Amino acid sequence: MKCARLPIQDPLIKGYLFFAYPHSILANEAKTYPWILSNYIQTCFDKDYANSPVPFTFYTFDYTICPWLKHEKLYRSTVEKLSSDILSFVKNCINNKKYLYLYLDEYNVPNRKAYKKFSFIHENLVFGYDDGTSTFDILGFDEDSIFRATTISYKQFVSAFLDVERLIQLNDIHQQLHPNSLEVFNMLHIFEINPHAHYPFNPKLVIATLKDYLESNNTSDWFAMLREPWDRVYGLECYAYIINYYESLLKDEADYDVRYLHNLWEHKMLMTKRVEYMQENKFIDLSGEVIQKFKYIEDETFALRNNMIRYSITKDKNYIKRIISKLQEIYEMESFVIGMLIRSSENVI
Repeated sequence: MKCARLPIQDPLIKGYLFFAYPHSILANEAKTYPWILSNYIQTCFDKDYANSPVPFTFYTFDYTICPWLKHEKLYRSTVEKLSSDILSFVKNCINNKKYLYLYLDEYNVPNRKAYKKFSFIHENLVFGYDDGTSTFDILGFDEDSIFRATTISYKQFVSAFLDVERLIQLNDIHQQLHPNSLEVFNMLHIFEINPHAHYPFNPKLVIATLKDYLESNNTSDWFAMLREPWDRVYGLECYAYIINYYESLLKDEADYDVRYLHNLWEHKMLMTKRVEYMQENKFIDLSGEVIQKFKYIEDETFALRNNMIRYSITKDKNYIKRIISKLQEIYEMESFVIGMLIRSSENVI
């Protein structure tokens, strides 16, 4: 009996699985840290948030592009031509140290909210297999919304994989869709560590992106040669739209969604790590008091995230009122300290 398991670690970013999966791989390699801190600065907000599958998150040109990861993208139809069965294909990927990121119908995936209740096409990362137990190791959010590794039997995996195609063909998908969702559901992403990559921390990129964040510029304009710019709200302006969401929630005009504050907290957590790294490596020269303000913003945002979870249990709208009030304070403080960070860099970089 054969088995193989690729390494994974708890990722820095896991608000959305399309970030969490590559970062679960990157977390195994300390040398990827400077690249991570050079990126994940700008944020974007979809003004049509009520109908958006990703209303608020980090802005990146393409979440699959990273110097430390080799990336292959295949369609299901291509996989069918390359391999006689999906089980052999997945095992061959793992045997060749390749992680497989694909969509499954979670009606057939144990330890998921949809399991045996309803069809739900969703992302999963396969990173291991065991012929002794006839199971794959997969990564994702479990039935309690905890990001962790679980197992799925070979039989369940085949059903979950094939049912995606069946649901698409029957046009029997009852979940929020993006204009290109069907194309995305048909894709398989293969990630592999690139041992020959090189990417030192890029302070000039960081400062340029921080200026975009502070001024709420559309960073996607940088990539207009490759892709039409994204019509979103960017940077500090996102706060006004997040607050608007909570004001709508207060009036029962919006649905509960913890992702806004979770993603905001991840942004502040990375900002603290970035500032500490820049200070330690003499890219900036800030007082300890200013650096502590970044940590304060991170801690306060995490507290707001927890208040949102408490609201989901108690339905006490005082939690929402506190969130709205505190977000305004955080916005004003962050505007001030990021401005100081940018000015500090001008004397060093």
